[in-house]
Amino acid sequence: MQCAECGTTSRDGRVATAVCSECGAATCAEHTREVRIQIPSSSVGNPVVRTSRRLRCSECTRLAEPLEQVRR
Repeated sequence: MQCAECGTTSRDGRVATAVCSECGAATCAEHTREVRIQIPSSSVGNPVVRTSRRLRCSECTRLAEPLEQVRR
């Protein structure tokens, strides 16, 4: 599978090494961004916030940045 973002530029498509957790696009190492998100989960009397790793394409990362700044 080829990187979706490399395919939209004049470059030859690189081999995809990941899939974006937001949009499902295949991405190469250059276009993959690792982000950490907090996931609240609740159990009776013991609320817990877990930190989880997500892989995003650079486009979804760019689109999510303003939203993440608002949440802080």
